[in-house]
Amino acid sequence: NDIKVQQIKNIYSGKTDFWQTLGWKEGGKIIKFQRPEGSGSQTLLQYVMGDLPIEKPQPAPNMDIIGTNSLMKQMTVEYRGVQPALGYSFKFFASVMNPNPDVKFLSLNGVAPTSENISNGTYKYAPPFYAMTVGEPKGNSKKVIDWITSSEGQTLIEKSGYSKRSV
Repeated sequence: NDIKVQQIKNIYSGKTDFWQTLGWKEGGKIIKFQRPEGSGSQTLLQYVMGDLPIEKPQPAPNMDIIGTNSLMKQMTVEYRGVQPALGYSFKFFASVMNPNPDVKFLSLNGVAPTSENISNGTYKYAPPFYAMTVGEPKGNSKKVIDWITSSEGQTLIEKSGYSKRSV
């Protein structure tokens, strides 16, 4: 239900390879999925890892899951006795864009990735998003910003798992 930042560092650096190390006695080898280099979530993993090198990505247990299926689907694959995998993504991607009822969201250092915890800053691993213009917004830029700050835009932002912070 919960994973610690240090455990993530140990897993993705290659120091921890088995679920047993994390307390799951029946668990086998950890299949640790990664996002592509340059993706936002991979950049966040690099931030979490700090100076620790990230172990080279493992090949998927079943090549049929590459390309057409999302990371959310890949993380729950059981192939030839391989236990469910570990992966990471942003809440919106994992719960709205590519939801998978078989994916279990873990708390991080005891803090669940709920909309409330993301909004109030308790959950520390959600990136901020900004809408900015050079100078006063005008034309289509003004229309977009006006919509984002409208009641409808703020409701959509909240439903997407992002917070309605200062405007």
